[in-house]
Amino acid sequence: MQNVLSQEEIDLLVKAVSSGEVSPDEIRGAQLQTKIRKYDFRRPDKFSKTQINALNMIHKNFSRILSSYLSAFLRSNVDIKVASVEQLTFDDYIVSVDTTLAILFDVNEMGSAIMELSLPVVFPLLELMLGGNGQTQFAHRPLTDVETSVMQKMTDRMLERYSMVWNDAVPVKFTKQSLESNLRLIYTIPPNEIVMLITFTMQINDQTGMVNICLPFSTIESVLGKLTSHAHHSGPRKNQQCLAEQQGQFSQCPLELKVVAGKIPMTVKDLMGLVPGDVIFTDKNIDEDFEMLVEDRTTYKVQAGISNGKKAVQIVSVPEEENNG
Repeated sequence: MQNVLSQEEIDLLVKAVSSGEVSPDEIRGAQLQTKIRKYDFRRPDKFSKTQINALNMIHKNFSRILSSYLSAFLRSNVDIKVASVEQLTFDDYIVSVDTTLAILFDVNEMGSAIMELSLPVVFPLLELMLGGNGQTQFAHRPLTDVETSVMQKMTDRMLERYSMVWNDAVPVKFTKQSLESNLRLIYTIPPNEIVMLITFTMQINDQTGMVNICLPFSTIESVLGKLTSHAHHSGPRKNQQCLAEQQGQFSQCPLELKVVAGKIPMTVKDLMGLVPGDVIFTDKNIDEDFEMLVEDRTTYKVQAGISNGKKAVQIVSVPEEENNG
């Protein structure tokens, strides 16, 4: 109630008007001035605060899902976080972008949107996919045709997960159009179009870069109403559902199991002299526990045996260091 005057302030105001220090016109002018706020008609705000909050929530979920997927797929630490969510004109966005790799995709056949990966992110992704360690220094150059071809499947998978996050909120259909390296050549989005720009920071080992998603208002206008309605009804139960879905996806990941029946000290000369029929003694007896390795990590103690006519092992214990971990 900051606009309500106290009795003392009212008395002072009446006294000032009676003495001529303040005129009624000045009071009315001050009241009108407080109601006026600046508004740029060339760049109107088309996204409401509720819509911005809903978009922020969707893209935070996307950053978590994409981080988990890339970390598992590349077998390397990938950390993605939402840095900012802001609306601006498409022309302002294009001016700030240099050489990059951008996925141009269609939303519900209503218009185009962009997912853009900066080159400091693209080159580590390429190196990891090709068997490197992802530590190559960033080179300021466009991608070659071969590098662009390698990134095709990766960008397809990223767009699939982006579509999955959106469809958890509202039904949408994303259709990939092309991969572009120069956004200034994209003419499907007018320069004065108001867009929502979501910026992510992506860290791959020690390399850091940016990922931008550009959503024009005209492209997603038809789903904004549904999105706002969904934001009011989503809560902890939805987060638990997403977590359960991610756990279900991880449960389908293949693992390599090995059983170590024993170790044998042997020289290269002895190894070269082996012939069919030779008997080799290990340091384990048949009744001793063997080690079972899951992805080259000792996880269980097992006993050898036969099941349904096939060689098999039975888990008998878990090593103490695993229990303590």
